[in-house]
Parts: sequence; structure tokens; C-alpha cells
Amino acid sequence: MRFYQRAGQEKDAAHAGAGWTDAAAFVGSLQDHQCRLFNDRDNAGTERDVWGGWFDAGDLNKYTSWTAGHVQTLLRAYAENSTVWTDDYGRLVHKLDAAAGATPATVDAIHGAYPTGTMGSDNLGALAQDPYLAHLPAYVWGSNSIKAHMGNIFASVVTYGLDAPSNAEMIQAAAGYVHYLHGVNPFSLVYLTNMYEYGAENCVDEIFHTWFADGSPSWDRVGTSTYGPPPGFLSGGPNPYYDWDGCCPSSCGDPANAVCTSESISPPKDQPPQKSYKDFNTGWPLGSWSISEPSNGYQVAYIRLLSKFVR
Repeated sequence: MRFYQRAGQEKDAAHAGAGWTDAAAFVGSLQDHQCRLFNDRDNAGTERDVWGGWFDAGDLNKYTSWTAGHVQTLLRAYAENSTVWTDDYGRLVHKLDAAAGATPATVDAIHGAYPTGTMGSDNLGALAQDPYLAHLPAYVWGSNSIKAHMGNIFASVVTYGLDAPSNAEMIQAAAGYVHYLHGVNPFSLVYLTNMYEYGAENCVDEIFHTWFADGSPSWDRVGTSTYGPPPGFLSGGPNPYYDWDGCCPSSCGDPANAVCTSESISPPKDQPPQKSYKDFNTGWPLGSWSISEPSNGYQVAYIRLLSKFVR
């Protein structure tokens, strides 16, 4: 996903696959290299080069504050299992100093409190409450990313050597969240897009995304459009708070009123939390984005977790 979300960069067939090539976007006159203030567009003195980065989710927005956190998570994934990361230019090399400047007492306190917390009744102690061994205390928008973060909590006990006697139990707990995202869930659904060529029998066929949009003859649903979305985008996941726009079913105007009744929204509505999901990408007023939209934040959490099981 991170490759396809790159802003202002060509996606060639060698790296993107023949079905998902794209020219560099927003690199014309007065675009990313020459951005001006929206309320002073004729003033060349406001120009800034804001080229690069990533489109954040299914839209074309870029957020510097969120991106900083995403990059930090990717760096942690590298630091925690560096041998699995390579690129087209050789090995990536960097050094991170953990807890720089922290006193020994502070380090000891963190190292003691962290495994104690993971073993608490709301964490490790709650896994048996979930038939899929991937417990969450609540399901909300972006629940798949929270699943990945929970897995990372358990994996970190092993990664940072915080409680060696519990290593096997902790890595097993972390693996449960990987298995959930890979199909051990109520739908037997791999929550990644278009993974059929990689062994999946049932996976996400469509996501809310500007590029891979509803109605696109090339990139809408796998099996209906020519290509479907590219492989490997993590969708948002079950969200029992999903609802259509308040103007539905008959106050949205034409032609939006027809969209309100164009398909069933149960699921995701009127279902138990883990079944509050639908494989759809319909826009307003049904608003599938709170269910199926991907996000760089979701993706990096998943990448960090998955990297613990790559050898």
C-alpha cells in the first residue's frame, strides 16, 4: 500500500504491476512543487515545494503530523527485525538508541510495568473471551489497526526481552492477531485486498478509495472490474457504529436518494461487533469509508506486527 500511496511519484509496471501503473500526479505548474497559499494564490512569495510523502488513506490528503507517526512505526519495524528488510539499492542501515537519556530507574520501571500490563485481565487474560483469540475491548472505526496494535503490544515483550519466561505465551498471543487479520474471523476473510495470487481463497475485493473507486471499470471490485484494487491493502475492519447519512432514505436529493436504497447495509448494521463489516466501497450517502477505507496508519501497524513472523 505504501508504494501506491506515494504522492507525486510514478508507479511503473515493474513495481506496481501492469494493472496499477500511474503517472506522477500533481507535479504540473502551480501544483506540488509550487504550492501557494489557498487564500493568496497570486502571490509567488507564498510558494513552497511540498512534493512527496504519501496520500493518507482513500483520499488525496497528506498529513504531516500523522505521517511522522507512520514513519516512526516503520522505523520500529525495521529496528525490531532488521534482517527481513531490504530494498532495491541494498540494505538499509540506520541506528536507533532506545530510551536515550532515561535514568536506569525509569528504564527499570517501564520494563517492569509493561509485561505486568500485558498479562492483565484486559489483555492476555481476556484472550480466552474471544473465540478467535484476538480480543478487543471494543470495536470502532479502524478496528483492524487496533487488532494489529494489540498484537504489537504482546510481541514487544519478546522483542525487548522484558519477561523471558513468558516469551512463548506472548508470541502466541501476538500471532492470534495476525491470524485474525489473515482469516481467523467470523467471515473467514483475509482483510487484505486482492490476495488470490498469494494463496487467499476469500479476501477483501473492494475498498473505499479515490483510485479504486466504486464504478471504476478498471479498479472497482475484484472479478467485476478489470483489475480490482492492488494486493495487500488492509481495510478498516468491523465498525458497529457505522450508519448511512442522516439524509437517507429520502432527503438526500436526486440522484443520492437512489443510492440510499441501492443495496443492503445490514451488515454492517444490526450485527454483533465482529460481524459489523461489509465488503463494499459505496460513497455518500452510504459512506463505506468507516468500514472499508484503508489508511497508512492501519497499514504500518500491520506491517510492524507481520514483520515479527517473517524469517
